[in-house]
Amino acid sequence: MNSIIANNEETNKFYLKLDGKEAFLKYEIKDGNIIDFVTMYVPREFRGKNIAEAIAKEALSYAEKNNLKVIPTCRFMKTFFKKNNEYARLLA
Repeated sequence: MNSIIANNEETNKFYLKLDGKEAFLKYEIKDGNIIDFVTMYVPREFRGKNIAEAIAKEALSYAEKNNLKVIPTCRFMKTFFKKNNEYARLLA
């Protein structure tokens, strides 16, 4: 398994290749300074292995480095924020 999470700014997604499949977090940039995380997907056979959490952390690191505020539209990201208060400062 390749463990490098990449950001494709053309397709607006953070992704991780997994044995020919892809886990991803899609996003939208709004007003130039807000990132809205809209959809998280992890292939069924890779769920429960902290892949979504790793992608979320990478995406939030990107938001912080680029001074972006976050809107967690997708269900996973909403739950992630509730469980990880240390990221609350990034919320829009």
